Amino acid sequence: MRESLKVALRISEVKERLNHLGGLSGDDLTEEHRAEIGTLTNEYTELETRARALMVAEDEAANETTTEGGKTDTEFRSMVDKARLSDIVDAALGGRATDGATRELQDELGLDSAQVPLELLEVRTAGQTSAPSDTGAVQHPIIPAVFPRAAAAYLGVEMPSVPVGDSTFTLLSTSLKPGTPAAGDDQAHSAGAFTAKTVAPKRVQGSFFIRREDRARLAGMEEALRENLSAAISDKMDSEIIANGFLASSGGIRPKDGDKASTTAKFSDYLSLLYGEVDGIYANMASDVRLLFGSDTYAHAGSVYRSNNADYNAVDALTSKSGGLRVSAHIPAAATVDSVAGNALVIAAKDVSLRHAVAPVWQGPTLIVDEVTQAKAGEIVITMVALWGGFNLIRSAAYAASWVKIT
Repeated sequence: MRESLKVALRISEVKERLNHLGGLSGDDLTEEHRAEIGTLTNEYTELETRARALMVAEDEAANETTTEGGKTDTEFRSMVDKARLSDIVDAALGGRATDGATRELQDELGLDSAQVPLELLEVRTAGQTSAPSDTGAVQHPIIPAVFPRAAAAYLGVEMPSVPVGDSTFTLLSTSLKPGTPAAGDDQAHSAGAFTAKTVAPKRVQGSFFIRREDRARLAGMEEALRENLSAAISDKMDSEIIANGFLASSGGIRPKDGDKASTTAKFSDYLSLLYGEVDGIYANMASDVRLLFGSDTYAHAGSVYRSNNADYNAVDALTSKSGGLRVSAHIPAAATVDSVAGNALVIAAKDVSLRHAVAPVWQGPTLIVDEVTQAKAGEIVITMVALWGGFNLIRSAAYAASWVKIT
C-alpha cells in the first residue's frame, strides 16, 4: 500500500475519532478524552501536511517508476482500467485465449489466459446454481450474496501481492542496547538480530457449476457467480486467519484453558480487555487498541451497564475509548469453545499501522473450466484456484486474546 494511502486511512480514522469525542459532554467527557482530543488534533495537522507532500512526491514518481515489463505506473494503471474480468471468464468458457487490453495486462504480469490479475480481482461454494425462473425482458442487476465483513485487515494483517516463488519477510527482532557510560569508559557493543520467515504458497479453491440453458437465459450470470466465488475465497482466507490463525491452539495467540473466567463479565471486566493491553510499546493509549468480538460477546457487552442508573453499557464505553470495536462471524461462539462455563474469545490488536502479521497472496488466481465431467447434464463446472501463504504471525506481542465469561 502506498504511503499516501496509509496516511489517508489514518486521517479518516482520526477524523472519525474526533467526531465521536466532539459529541461527548458533561460527565462523559473525561480528562482523558480532553487529552486525547488535543493529541489527535495535533496528529491531524501533521497528517494533512504529510498527505500534501506525499501526493506531490508520488505524482512525480509515477512518471519515473516502471514495472518489470518497462511500463510506468501511469501506463500500467491505464492497462488495468481497460482490462476486463469478463474477458477472462468468457475466454475460459469458450476455450480460447484472451486478447486486447486484457491480454496485454496478463502479458505484463507474466500470466496466461486463465489467470486473473489481482488488480482486477478483490481477493477475498458447491452445487448447481440456476437462473431464476422469472427472468424477463427487463433484467435488473444481479444482487450479490452477503459475506461477513473481512476482519483480517481490521486487525492489521497485511495481504500483499507477491510474485512467483517463495516470499521472505524479515524482522529486526533484537534492537541495539545503549548505555550511559561514565566519561572515558567504554560502552559495550550490542548484537542486533534479524529473523527471516519464508512463506511458501498453499492452495485455496472453490467451484460451482451452471447449466448451459441458464447461461443463455440470464445475462451476467458468469460474472456474478465469479464475483461470488472470489468473495467466498476471500471469506475463507479471513476465516483461516481468525479462527485457525489467531485462535489456533498452537502458533497463534489463543489463551490457555486454565485462564478461563469463572464469573460472568461485569462492566469493569470489559474495560480491562482494553486498558490491560496499553503496554507503552505497541499501544500508548486506549485508542491504539482495536477489539474484535464474536456476536454473542457483543450482545452480552451491550447488556452490561456501568451501574443500575447509567444509560451507558460496555459496548458504548469500548467503542468510545478504543481504536475500534467490531464483530466477526469467524470468532467461534462461546457454546462452541466452552460449552460448560460459557467463556468466549476476544482478540485485541495494537497499533495496526505497523506490520505485525502477513498473509501474502500470489499473483494470478486461475480459472478452470470443465465442460466434460457434467457434460451429460449439460453443465459447466467453473473452479477458481488461488495461492496464498496462510496466516503468519510476525510479532505476537502486538496481539492478545482473552477469555470473557458471558453466560
